[in-house]
Amino acid sequence: MLPTWCDSHTHIVYAGNREQEFVDRINGLSYQDIASRGDGILNSPKTLESASEKDIYQQSIARVKNVMQLGSGALEIKSGYGLSTDTELKMLRVIKRIKKKFNKS
Repeated sequence: MLPTWCDSHTHIVYAGNREQEFVDRINGLSYQDIASRGDGILNSPKTLESASEKDIYQQSIARVKNVMQLGSGALEIKSGYGLSTDTELKMLRVIKRIKKKFNKS
């Protein structure tokens, strides 16, 4: 038996990614520059809202499997990107499905 990490604060359920913004920051763009073209933190809720529940689930499962391979054995998954009742409920349904898939107790 080997120990695993317990990650008590994850936002692993979301849609898309913002990897390009990291590259943009390295290349000297400001957060304001990034936001002015429609990207940035405010884009995350819009992307989540427009994504299908199936897509969010598939993306999130891939992320969960990745952190498991890196040594996490327990996750607490936070919601909050929803910004609307419907989108937040969509996130919570995805979280429930993930829990059902991985909870072996």
